[in-house]
Amino acid sequence: MSKKSMILLCVGALLSGLLVGCGSLDSIFDGGNTSNNVTTETSSDDVSMNQTESGDNDDSKDAETTSDQAVNQEDETMMTSIGSAAELMKRDVSEYELTGEFKEFTSTDLYGNEVDQDLIKGYDLVMINIWATFCSPCINEMPDIGELANEYADKNVLIVGICADIYSSDDLDTAIEIVTDTGADYPHLLVSEDLLNLYVGNVQAVPTTVFLDSTGTIIGSDIGSKTKAGWEAVLDSYLEQ
Repeated sequence: MSKKSMILLCVGALLSGLLVGCGSLDSIFDGGNTSNNVTTETSSDDVSMNQTESGDNDDSKDAETTSDQAVNQEDETMMTSIGSAAELMKRDVSEYELTGEFKEFTSTDLYGNEVDQDLIKGYDLVMINIWATFCSPCINEMPDIGELANEYADKNVLIVGICADIYSSDDLDTAIEIVTDTGADYPHLLVSEDLLNLYVGNVQAVPTTVFLDSTGTIIGSDIGSKTKAGWEAVLDSYLEQ
């Protein structure tokens, strides 16, 4: 499915009221062609089926200074987030080979950095959390997932986010703001045609989380949000397999 088709489907879904509040993703990703024989768990937690201008010159200068400082601070925060994805892509992963469903793909992260399958090479377990900017359960669990990304890095676990509803620059700004505010400092990718065909095209609700082994093979998925302790139990169970 082309990006243009995805956008048309999204617009159609919006017009028909499917994405009011937290809506179903059925119409956005209709046409995904991958079927995976893996166990899907449904969580009991939530699932989303979807300054005034001053006339005084001094005040104006102060406002400009404050604005510049805010922009600089935002840039620094963004650079920190960029670092995690960009640095991962610089690793030497030539000794690793992927043979599973995710053995080959391309995408970009929220900041325009190009990524491919090398992003997920060399890890014992990869957790891919598919979320959307309109999804409150997704956003509410992101601070915990951000902590887990750091805590499980020593266990050779990589956590990646895929934002499923970016169709304009405004949407992109919203996604970056959410990632920054929640401290979800792990790579977040945009939906590319490769990712759509590999798995995301089959996603009908967010958050949906899929797990890959060291070969890039899908070994399980989970629908719905969880507490930090809930995700710890899931991650530990996969690491023990």
